Amino acid sequence: CIDGYRLSLGITPGGTELLNNVTVQDTFYQPAQSLPPNTTIYVRISPYNSLGTASNCSEFSFSTGECIGVAGLGITASLLGCSQPATIQSTGNFSNWLWSTGQSTSGISVTQPGAYTVTVTDLNGCTGTAVANIQAAASASVTPAIVPTDCLQPTGSITMSVTGGVSPYQFDWGDLSGSNNPQNRSGLDEGTFSVTVTGSNQCTTVAVVQVPLKSPPLPVIDGPVKLMAGDTAVLTTTASFTTYLWSDGTVIPSLTVTSPGLYSITISDNSGCTGTASLTIQLSQDSTVHQANGLISKAITPNGDGMNDDFDPIQSLIDGGYPPNLTAKRLTIYVRNGEAIRDLNPYPSGGWKGSDIPESLPEGTYYYILQFTLPSGKVERIKSAVHLAR
Repeated sequence: CIDGYRLSLGITPGGTELLNNVTVQDTFYQPAQSLPPNTTIYVRISPYNSLGTASNCSEFSFSTGECIGVAGLGITASLLGCSQPATIQSTGNFSNWLWSTGQSTSGISVTQPGAYTVTVTDLNGCTGTAVANIQAAASASVTPAIVPTDCLQPTGSITMSVTGGVSPYQFDWGDLSGSNNPQNRSGLDEGTFSVTVTGSNQCTTVAVVQVPLKSPPLPVIDGPVKLMAGDTAVLTTTASFTTYLWSDGTVIPSLTVTSPGLYSITISDNSGCTGTASLTIQLSQDSTVHQANGLISKAITPNGDGMNDDFDPIQSLIDGGYPPNLTAKRLTIYVRNGEAIRDLNPYPSGGWKGSDIPESLPEGTYYYILQFTLPSGKVERIKSAVHLAR
């Protein structure tokens, strides 16, 4: 009667490298370890009972097949950071690991980007490989959108657009306390702002942003650049503003001027921003003659009433502020057709006297040319008209 069997397995004839006289009570046996691939396996089964174990039992053999890979091989990796290594871990149940770095553990840590290969061996002696590609640590790219601030109150803003790197991001503004500040800013005054953007891979990007004032308003003064002495001109600005202040203190959009010079205006808009403009008005080259003509009487009434009885343009100039030592030279009176009816040369004292005007000279407009010399020696010549009324 057979009580059981003793099983031996080896990789050489009569060998017991895999099993050595293991007692088997059943006719089916599953070895605890897998058999090596592509190997001849020698099997010896010896029955036994209370009398002992049979000897000289025959041995038979069989061959295992080629390895077709290893089961469960995988690989995981964390991100490589700017200040932290990446961890690479193989998955599966294996007896040996050999990394391209030379390490022989199931997982490794690396600080450089690149391809990392692991070769594993399972309990059957089969091998397999896996590769982890570690990307270089990348910093975020930051683009700010800026809104300028008003002049009277802080209305500036910064909107940060972030791409690349690894989200989520942390924002740390230099002018704010604590960490993990808001991404965007508002209610800002004019100034320079610095922000450090840190990605989840611990890579940082620093951005410096300038928030400017709104562009100042640019007033333009509309008016003449030359002015005759004695004339007036109106200067105006070319746009609507909140406040106006001319250089003479006028606070309305327009300014009436009566003399050449430098005129300026300061304005403000509804944001409180100010702007200035100026205009230089020069004296017209014809101003001396024009001013003189404006001082000379336009009428003569030789009726003996003591008012405008004589036409004395030189005295009119002196009465109007011309120097008393100007030199009169000549006064010629013309009718409309250009005929000279009186040529006072040299210019007589009192000019064209009413007592010298004949009764036969009709009422009407007469034309004259007056010549005189200024104290500087400059000769002036005035052409104008005078009305004779009786």
